[in-house]
Amino acid sequence: MIVNIYIKGQIGNTLDDSGEIITRGVTLLDVVEQVYAHPQESIKRFVIDSPGGYVTIGNDIANFIAELPNAQTHGVNQVASIATRIFLAVPKENRTIESGTEFMIHNPWVSGAIGDAEELSKIVESLEKDEADLESFYSKATGLDKTTLSTLMRAETTLTPEQCVKFGFAQSITQKELSPILALNYNQKQEMKKEEKNLLQKLIAKISGEPEVKQNEDGRNIVAISVPTDNGTIENDLEDIQVNDIVTVDGQENASGTYTTEEGVIYEIVDGVVMTITEPNGEEDEIAALRAENEKLKAENESLVEAHKVELEERDKNTAEITAKVEALALLKSEGEVVAHKQTFPKKKDLEGEPKRKTIADAKKAMGKN
Repeated sequence: MIVNIYIKGQIGNTLDDSGEIITRGVTLLDVVEQVYAHPQESIKRFVIDSPGGYVTIGNDIANFIAELPNAQTHGVNQVASIATRIFLAVPKENRTIESGTEFMIHNPWVSGAIGDAEELSKIVESLEKDEADLESFYSKATGLDKTTLSTLMRAETTLTPEQCVKFGFAQSITQKELSPILALNYNQKQEMKKEEKNLLQKLIAKISGEPEVKQNEDGRNIVAISVPTDNGTIENDLEDIQVNDIVTVDGQENASGTYTTEEGVIYEIVDGVVMTITEPNGEEDEIAALRAENEKLKAENESLVEAHKVELEERDKNTAEITAKVEALALLKSEGEVVAHKQTFPKKKDLEGEPKRKTIADAKKAMGKN
């Protein structure tokens, strides 16, 4: 006999400063009481619909379930954060997930942390330990390597049920059950929408003279697209790239990594499947662009300064060479030049010789005296 044990809502209670419950969640006691309300030999199927909550309480619930014989887990609507650890508490063959369920994994985090550097460092140390423990747990439960899991957790990844099966989180997918009337109405509406869309596309193609474009079952055009990134070109058989699409990178299947386009769109791809698409974030991207432009201008300025420095050094070198040549020419002239000797010419009186000395008699004669 299979009995359902329900884990629905937040994991753990949220308390105010006085210890009063603000938000009631699922506790370990709630789970234990449900389990022991049924015969011990019955198979317990834990139906999980939770956004996550407190790590310690989630771990306690997971450890309790892991010790039960023949326990099963079944995810519906949403299985996120620490609720994923509860889901993985049983062997893989005992895990099922309902179609349309969102399965989200991420690194542990805290909100509203206060304290000095020592207290905050303790919080960081605790978070890092929880992150490493969760990563190891996921790896053991799924078979995925820790590098892949670290990438998925850091990106806060939401997996589809199909991806959960592909990556080892779940064994199989169950279909969401609808009442006969609801199911009929839903299917009819979906078929009508699909037919209307196909008819409109055909009409547009016929009027415009364009060839008819084939579509897949989701109504997306089957037109190959290539998106260049910093880590290779992402290629898809459809008109665009969306989360969960199976793509290739440079023709390689099962590619994994982070790929950023020139416009700043970031694609996280694991084993050829697009896990997340992050669009540029306005102001932050603008700041990043300004920083990049600033770095570019700085590099260009440094390049110009370096070029000017080289030019000055070359000019100094040429000046030194010219100066050396001038000095060499001056030295050569001083050694080989015939210097003209200065020639002085005697005055007329010097050419006439010494003047004759006059006697007294000559003087008297000149004066007409005897």
